Amino acid sequence: MAKQNTEWFPGSFYGGNHLYEVYSRYYGEHLLNHQVSIHKISEDLIWGSGETKFIKPYNEAKIFTGKVFTEAEWRDFVVESIESKLNRITEDSLVQVSEAKRTIKEARLWIIGGQIIDGGYYKFNDDAPFEEKVAEDGFAFAKEMIRLFNLEEAFVMDICLTDKGWRIVEINCINSSGFYPNTNVKSVIKALSIYFSS
Repeated sequence: MAKQNTEWFPGSFYGGNHLYEVYSRYYGEHLLNHQVSIHKISEDLIWGSGETKFIKPYNEAKIFTGKVFTEAEWRDFVVESIESKLNRITEDSLVQVSEAKRTIKEARLWIIGGQIIDGGYYKFNDDAPFEEKVAEDGFAFAKEMIRLFNLEEAFVMDICLTDKGWRIVEINCINSSGFYPNTNVKSVIKALSIYFSS
């Protein structure tokens, strides 16, 4: 299909329940960044002295990777992105802005048919001790979130431990989510194959 449609750009099957405006209604304060504001990327944001903000794309999740920015980093990023015309970023691209929050550790969970198939940490902050497997209370939190809202038949949920307990970092479309070294890729592929062939 890609050969027949040469005007297509790389992308992902993203939308519907994957949109923050949809899943935030169900997960609410269980989201790490549940209080957000939406802006055009070209808008001037208001910054406090030394403030950092977590900024990510709003409705086109893959045009850039969300992260914590300082004011100078954000201004540089916006100018370079709009001028270079990379990743389909335009002056009207929408971004989601929230207060930067401290996380202790972060994990990615692969969810198929309402079940967690695999999960692994991708980030440890400060002096958090390394753990090979995601903590049981992290899995318990994610299972409760799936019970609240099973977003899709197959999706990825990134969770983090904070000083206020576990939170959802974000939801990702399964076909455009990266694997980390500790992911059992075979178990994810096998689960997808079994679930969607029955």
